[in-house]
Amino acid sequence: MKNIFAKVTAIGMALLLSGTIISPTVPALADVDISGEKDDMDVKTYLNEIAYSPENRLEDEDGRLRISGWDFNQIGGEVTSLSSESLALGLNDTSSVLPVEATREFEAITYGKAELYFDITIGTGVKDASVSLRNGTDSPIYYGIDDKYIWVKDPEEKNGRKNLVSYKADARYLIYTVFDMDNKTFDVYIDNVQYASDISFTADKIDNFFFSSGNETVGKLSLKRDTFSLKRGYWIDESFGRGNGGTLPANWTLKNSSEKDVSVPYYTAKQGIKVGTSGTETLSRCFGKQTRDFTAEFYIRIPDGCNDATFGFTNDGKNVFQLKADKNSLYYIDSSGSPVVCYNNYEKDLWYIIWADVKLSTKTFDLYVDDKKVKSDIPLPKDADAVDRFSVTGGNGAPVYLTGIQVYPTETFDDYVPEPNVTSSDGVDIGMQYFGLWNEGGHFGWDWVNDSDFRRPLDGFYDEDSVEHWDWQIKYWVEHGIDYVAPCWYALGQWTEGVSERVRHPFFKAKYSDKMKFALLMETSGWAGWQTDENGAEAWLQQVGRQMIEYYFKDPRYYTNGGRPVVFMFGWEQIQNAFPNAKENILDKLGDMCEAEGLKRPLYILHFGEGFNNWTDSVTKGKAFGGDAFYHYSMSNWSQHAVDANLENIDIAKENRYYYVPTVSTGFDDYSWNREVGYRRSSDQVKWELEQYKDKMEPELKEISKELYKNLDKEKYSDTFETPMLNLATWNEWGEGHYYGPSEGFGFSFLDDVRDVLTDGGNHTDVTPDEHQKDRFNNLYPYWRKTRVREVNVGETQSKDAYEKYTWNFDDKNSPGWSADSSSIDNGVMKINTGDGRAILSLEDKNIDTANVTHVKIRMKNKGSANSVLTSIKTPFWDTASSKRTIHTQLTVQNMKDSDDYIDFYIPVGEYAEFWRGILDEMNISFDGCKSGESIEIDSISFMALKDEKSVSVKLDGWTCDTDVKMVNGLPFLPLRSVSDKWKGQIWYEAQTGKVWVKSGNTITKFTPGSETVECNGKEYNLPNSSILEDGTTWVNAEILALTFNKQAVWDPDEKTLLLNDVSKDYEVPRSNEERKKVWSFEFDSVTWNDDKPDDTWNYSSGMDMSAANGIGKFSTSSTDPQFAINTPSIDLSQAKYLCIGVQANKTFDMQIFYDTGSGINEGNSYTTTVKSSDSIQEIMIDISKMPGFSGTMSRIRIDPGTEAGITGSFDYIRLYGDFEKELTDEDIAERVNSREDTDEGVVWNFNINSIYDGWQLSTSLANVTTKNGILSADIICKSPFFETAQGNLGVNAADYDKVKFSLANSTDSTHARVYFVTDDEPIWSEDKSVEVEILNNNSTCIVYTADLSSNAKYNGNVKALRLAIEDMKYKEKGGRIGIDYIKLLKKNK
Repeated sequence: MKNIFAKVTAIGMALLLSGTIISPTVPALADVDISGEKDDMDVKTYLNEIAYSPENRLEDEDGRLRISGWDFNQIGGEVTSLSSESLALGLNDTSSVLPVEATREFEAITYGKAELYFDITIGTGVKDASVSLRNGTDSPIYYGIDDKYIWVKDPEEKNGRKNLVSYKADARYLIYTVFDMDNKTFDVYIDNVQYASDISFTADKIDNFFFSSGNETVGKLSLKRDTFSLKRGYWIDESFGRGNGGTLPANWTLKNSSEKDVSVPYYTAKQGIKVGTSGTETLSRCFGKQTRDFTAEFYIRIPDGCNDATFGFTNDGKNVFQLKADKNSLYYIDSSGSPVVCYNNYEKDLWYIIWADVKLSTKTFDLYVDDKKVKSDIPLPKDADAVDRFSVTGGNGAPVYLTGIQVYPTETFDDYVPEPNVTSSDGVDIGMQYFGLWNEGGHFGWDWVNDSDFRRPLDGFYDEDSVEHWDWQIKYWVEHGIDYVAPCWYALGQWTEGVSERVRHPFFKAKYSDKMKFALLMETSGWAGWQTDENGAEAWLQQVGRQMIEYYFKDPRYYTNGGRPVVFMFGWEQIQNAFPNAKENILDKLGDMCEAEGLKRPLYILHFGEGFNNWTDSVTKGKAFGGDAFYHYSMSNWSQHAVDANLENIDIAKENRYYYVPTVSTGFDDYSWNREVGYRRSSDQVKWELEQYKDKMEPELKEISKELYKNLDKEKYSDTFETPMLNLATWNEWGEGHYYGPSEGFGFSFLDDVRDVLTDGGNHTDVTPDEHQKDRFNNLYPYWRKTRVREVNVGETQSKDAYEKYTWNFDDKNSPGWSADSSSIDNGVMKINTGDGRAILSLEDKNIDTANVTHVKIRMKNKGSANSVLTSIKTPFWDTASSKRTIHTQLTVQNMKDSDDYIDFYIPVGEYAEFWRGILDEMNISFDGCKSGESIEIDSISFMALKDEKSVSVKLDGWTCDTDVKMVNGLPFLPLRSVSDKWKGQIWYEAQTGKVWVKSGNTITKFTPGSETVECNGKEYNLPNSSILEDGTTWVNAEILALTFNKQAVWDPDEKTLLLNDVSKDYEVPRSNEERKKVWSFEFDSVTWNDDKPDDTWNYSSGMDMSAANGIGKFSTSSTDPQFAINTPSIDLSQAKYLCIGVQANKTFDMQIFYDTGSGINEGNSYTTTVKSSDSIQEIMIDISKMPGFSGTMSRIRIDPGTEAGITGSFDYIRLYGDFEKELTDEDIAERVNSREDTDEGVVWNFNINSIYDGWQLSTSLANVTTKNGILSADIICKSPFFETAQGNLGVNAADYDKVKFSLANSTDSTHARVYFVTDDEPIWSEDKSVEVEILNNNSTCIVYTADLSSNAKYNGNVKALRLAIEDMKYKEKGGRIGIDYIKLLKKNK
């Protein structure tokens, strides 16, 4: 992996045949080779489980399932993530001609022996499905599934296939493939039984896994996610978690002392396999003679009563390395064959991890028990020069259990992680919280992080269990003063299994793990709702509590404070739910167990949990539970709020004689996972928080510690907190958005802040792994993968190349473009006098195009307490307020306080490429934290944009699209996949025929790039020169796009602009709500409001004064939670379409609307919208389909007018409207709509109204005339066709109007049009009063043409009429169809 993209896999090329990936895309990495040819690591894991994707993490743009690392073709149905079968990946094919496909790329395997496992369920209706390992689009290892058999491609068999099994519908089959890239053969096992061996294949590499339903299948298939894996180089890799648990895994044997096979006990990965169920038994696995040094690791559990058990390796039956166990101890066998004690008094019935580095080259081995080195350089037998078998013997007195065995050649690397230079913290123990679910496949996966320019780690998309990567992390930590790491530890459900899930952490295998400490952050929030019987707590303590002591607390690397092991507990309140009948306090009992083992009692540091009235309530209950201190996992607001919260918690700790561990977080912004914009702090803000800790918090914590020690129960506790602690949140919450880890967006800045403030380390240089080093731990995720970039790193401030696209200087008091409550404009400055809470600045100007705008720059004075800014926008694509995507920006530390200087404050709106696009319908900028009597002064507001370097502008449905454009014969061609992705289309490249299939809704288009014909929904169209294939990308012109996606295409060659607009909806004639059916209304006649009984039986108001008379409800808020409610009759909401509220207020506020539709008044049944300040009643009209839960029957409605006191105003009505009472006739439309529009541009005819020719009349040469979707179309049936204005006198002066611009789709052979005019002086139509225009023929795209009438000397005086003629049709016998999008008579200079 030294050369990024030195080679491109064939599968990548095949995907590009359908078009480029949607842009913007991840910047190309430098020097990455994914070919596998420079791979120097023999042992690799390429695939390990299938990541899962809950419903709330669907692909936002198209609503389809997204699974990290996978590419889906859903043209024939959909890919599903099934809740059964451990969240299986399913193909649901509903088409008999099109497939559903899933592809998973990985770094190419070019040598060695590899093993693939997949567990497949096959439904009914399957005819031509397949699973294959591919080299690009070739399938050297291919499993087919027809309506009867699972078969494999075998060149030695007749017809090239070998039937393996006749399958049963809806049954599961575990298929295990061992393929040898050196000998080009593979073996096949199904449900642990071998069905084929030494099948030959031809491929120099394998680089992707492919799963397809096939073209003819109509049915379902699925892959089980937790048994899916692909690994290379392991001699043994067995967790006993695959298959049905009733047969031995392939190549294993289980025999009794007479060497006879015995029945196989049921096994799982958690429980392991039991050896010795019926007397002495031996489980073994032969893996061929190996002579390299190797590492062996496995988990064992030895129940009470075991007299003799052995675990070890042999060669030709001779001992190489062996362990033994009796009733009390573990032994290794020395070179003379004698047992030597290596672990005394092991815990019975508890999992231990054993691993050994066996060096055949020196005939020695190093032995570890529970990741603690027992002894080094133990001699092996003199003849131990090879190894070929692993065996376990049990049953003498009791069986033994085995799981998680891995045996693989030992590899060392000269460029391993450099030795860390330790930097110590000064007077504080600094902890780093750690979220440890970044093994691709084990959680949501890396795709969501890849979407962000900020979050991508500098270490790449690393494999969580990589020991080498843990050494890199340890290096980073100790060089920046971190004393301990606290990884999340998910101790879930283990006591219900009867055995403990094995415990292991790669930290303890790391080379440099002795340079820092480790603490458990015990995650128990998942216990909610779980309950056990009265013995549950004891079972948990025996299985999990003992392992905490044995594996973690006894390790000298475990973090202690005052000698006591520190345990953080997140969700501790759920422990009581899980053990409601516990006889003893579980924390006290665990402490007793520690003391019995010679350890001090743990320090339990509890998270401020949910479900408490306040923090003091949490502390009180936490102390009663047995906790010693409290902490926060993250501080999710801004720096000042976080500092205030930490200081408040310290005060609470002092009052309650308790300890507190402060947290300094980098924010909380889980936009990657939940698509909700949060709080992301800058390096300066984090540094300021650390300084506040050093100056204000640490001295207080030292005093608390002294006070606690004075009052310590000396009989129970030997010590308390010896050193103040500080937690950093968090190392790698890449998805939740709080990470200190080095990233593309922030580099090492957060870590350097810690080093600068809390250590004396001084300047240093940060070192990161190079691409070759990353190759050893960037394996599970296809790191070269390009995903949709949803967070663009536009920088905290504008680029030096940015320009002011829009600017408001407030020089014109009458039209400032922005408004705010309690504001005034004087000398070009808007001054906002603030109240308590928020000051809201609202954009009044319209038609603001967001294209290329990266920042909103506000030149301002913060004359008060405003500390953050919330920016909400509304475009045709998003309403950020209702979708929880309000943009949060903090006023920097330097300008949070009252300032007399203007500062430039930037809102990086361009970060959010997903919703910052299109034309702004609305924008509100809210300054938070304001206080009454203060002010904010604004000198100017600018939308800063980058220049568009593209020569052609493309607008899709009204918004500028960042896509490549290729000009072909004077027309724009677009990459098909880029546009299709934006319009939620599905593309499939049919490799066998070279055809491209595109599906959009119910429309299916197929064509071969470069051909003249295109088939759409079974109809063939002759579209020559409409597509090309170039460098693996399919480029298409607007005709194919318009046909497939039901769009209207308009190409303006003068403006270099291509418009593709939706025509699925007809133009709607503006109509008032009074024409709609009124489903229900409340008109604020005289009503009695009850302030004492806010229940379901009264109209009531609370936190506000409310009176209603004469159809007006006047109100004045007096609290931060004003509200009023109205009982309604039982309203059938199926008849309603819009909720309309007439309201006026002195201030802008957010109005939250609650409604009872059967589940009471609650947040889930509410909708929030903004009401702007106004002197008169304005109507708020809400589409009820946007209101969550607004369906069924409504019995009550509540309105909360804002969140502050001092809002006054009036409500005029609350109404529910349904459909219009009657449809408009053509005559109604003609009366309402003025066909001619006189605009600033000129006189415009848009042909928007169906059945109305918009003020033009047609010659008799035109027939089948329609006006639909904004196009006036007609067939040409004879010579001399033309369109002519029907108005007797246009009444425009030729001196003021000089050009005619028209948008024409010409599907005829004609190549010329002519624009005629008549005037008062020249009233007769003739060719000398016309201008000829060359037009493109045989093309259905509307192309914009311009006729310069002023070039004709007779064009002067009053213009009476215009005519547009398709000029050379008189020379053609065949006609065609033409369409006019618009005609414009332009004013001069327009």
